[in-house]
Amino acid sequence: MLNTDHTPQRASSHCQYLFDVFIYLYHIYF
Repeated sequence: MLNTDHTPQRASSHCQYLFDVFIYLYHIYF
């Protein structure tokens, strides 16, 4: 069951989340 958290789709979603946060902070400071 724990292996389901390490699927490529999960990782892609996590990277997308970090990217969205980066853009959010970018618009705040710039």
